[in-house]
Amino acid sequence: MAKSIKLKNNTYIDSTGVSHNRDTLKNKLDTIDTKLNKNILMAYITDTVTINNEWQFLNYNAYQRYGNKLWLENGRVYIGAGVSKIRVSACFFAEDIHSNNVNYLWYFIHKNGNSEEATAIQSGVAVHFQTTTISDVIIDVTEGDYIAGLINHPCYATHPIRIRGGKINTRLFVEVIEW
Repeated sequence: MAKSIKLKNNTYIDSTGVSHNRDTLKNKLDTIDTKLNKNILMAYITDTVTINNEWQFLNYNAYQRYGNKLWLENGRVYIGAGVSKIRVSACFFAEDIHSNNVNYLWYFIHKNGNSEEATAIQSGVAVHFQTTTISDVIIDVTEGDYIAGLINHPCYATHPIRIRGGKINTRLFVEVIEW
């Protein structure tokens, strides 16, 4: 056992370094370093998708990722171990809005199939293309939860629209903010 010198407030100096309540300075610094590392995933669709149901989840099939706490599987972003809060935003690029007399579309961010107070409406104005963004929302999560993008198009049968693919057009952005 290493010899140590006790300082004030249960702080010790010994051959392993500085420690407080038996937790070394190195462990504290490693924990801080881990917390500073970003965990971000941007999922997107690569091809244009026709909305052919009233309610349709977007099948995100490509991604850019930094960190290992988030991953894309079956069109959804899954949450890894230890994550408790995420920040989510989304962007949807719709085509054929005006030419097909579409009155409106609803976009949702869903957690485990439930809306998370992150919605946006896109009304059919005199344009062919239209982009809608869902601003940042913070969501409480646990390991295994998933995040998905959902579109509600009430007049899909008579007035089809397309959602344009590409990471600059239709994407779902998820960032771990607490773990």
